Amino acid sequence: MRLVNEAAKAIKLDSKYCRSLLPVRGEDFSKTDCGQVLIIAGLSGMIGAAYMASFAAFRCGAGLVRILTAESGISPIQCLLPEAICVSEDEAFGHLDSFDAVAIGPGMGVSDKTATLIRRVCKDFDGPIVIDADGLNTLAYEDFDLSDVIRDAKNVCLTPHRAEAARLIGCSASEINLENRIEFCRTISKKYSSICLLKGKNTCVTDFDRRLAINTSGNPGMATAGSGDVLTGMITAFAGQGLELFDATCLAAFLHGRAGDEAAWNLGQISMMARDIIDNISTAINDL
Repeated sequence: MRLVNEAAKAIKLDSKYCRSLLPVRGEDFSKTDCGQVLIIAGLSGMIGAAYMASFAAFRCGAGLVRILTAESGISPIQCLLPEAICVSEDEAFGHLDSFDAVAIGPGMGVSDKTATLIRRVCKDFDGPIVIDADGLNTLAYEDFDLSDVIRDAKNVCLTPHRAEAARLIGCSASEINLENRIEFCRTISKKYSSICLLKGKNTCVTDFDRRLAINTSGNPGMATAGSGDVLTGMITAFAGQGLELFDATCLAAFLHGRAGDEAAWNLGQISMMARDIIDNISTAINDL
């Protein structure tokens, strides 16, 4: 009954609500006024994760996107996404205060290197941080001792799917379902003193015990490789444009689902891919 009541009181993420969150560009804005973001991704041979997140960030209005990725991925990314700038680790962390938002985790693998990068970002960057995919899996690995680092950062968004959520709190994925997902989302949020977005049907977003939002868009066709990387880039872009991280997460969740709905309408749920979600972001934004 408590969960039913919580859901009834939650913010409903729909067109009406999200329209008010969309950033507005000033007539004299330059690219530096539209959010400079850093995407740290694709360090374990999964360069596509860096590409997906960065492309989605551009589609959501980021003025500048810089990518820290594996050296082997620089040439492919520059060919696929020439608007982005690939940087070295020294360049990224030497100018960390120039970024408006940072994302870390997609396609990085669980390793000492990933843990070191997460620790550096959380300790040295004061702005909004989005942690996804292998960033979450690394956080869940107790030997890396990252929990306090995340809690101390204060402005972090964790974006787990059900299996990643289970690892973060030490349960089995089968224990998380539609009936109790709000409770698990809150548990993660409290444990890490962060915003938590728990992916799935009716994706939910919470920041501790303060606010709860439930998404109304999306479809099963979005359960495809790269979809989460796209969402990471979207959240980072909106946070980089000055939205409060909770609002950026809510807006991205809804538009991600709407873009996925457009892709499913055009291609069918079985055939759609993550890149099709990116291709429909502009339609989702324009239809708000």
